Amino acid sequence: MPNNKNIPYFHELSLDKMLENHDWYYQYSDDHRYYKKGSEQQNIIHKKIKELGGWNQEIIDKYNKFAPKSMQTDMEWQNMIKKL
Repeated sequence: MPNNKNIPYFHELSLDKMLENHDWYYQYSDDHRYYKKGSEQQNIIHKKIKELGGWNQEIIDKYNKFAPKSMQTDMEWQNMIKKL
């Protein structure tokens, strides 16, 4: 039986590990539990980005490394969202 004591909670992971382990397609799930978990992870990722000083090119590069092509972002988009 594996020892789960060494496995951190999602919010304890580094941003890289969060992005690597995030279910990018959670919003397509028919099971509300997976949708809820993915949505919560997305919120944690955005909170972590704010803690790190907000969106910048380094964070965008990390985000895009793991995000599916259709979900990637850029500074122009993030600046536009910030104005909303």
